[in-house]
Amino acid sequence: MDKRADQRTERALVAYVRQELSAPAIAIMGYAEIMMEDVGQAGREPFVADLQRILDASRNLHRLITSLLDPAVVQIAAAGKDLDEYRRHLRHDLRTPINAI
Repeated sequence: MDKRADQRTERALVAYVRQELSAPAIAIMGYAEIMMEDVGQAGREPFVADLQRILDASRNLHRLITSLLDPAVVQIAAAGKDLDEYRRHLRHDLRTPINAI
């Protein structure tokens, strides 16, 4: 394979991983928004604070996924050849919003 084919493959893989990780975060945001509406209509205000934290954490998770798996960021990490460090950084940064959810 030539270098351009390798780059296309790499970009496709990053896009696939980004999509696979962001889809659940988007789903969590959607469900949290629906539950916020339902809780408000049902008069269950004690749950609003927890649902707001879930919604905020899912938004933060989605932002992190899209920024950390931006093709330019991944390309820079790959150019530095420290992919293990990049993976550790990715796991660490994503763990906080996941734990909050």
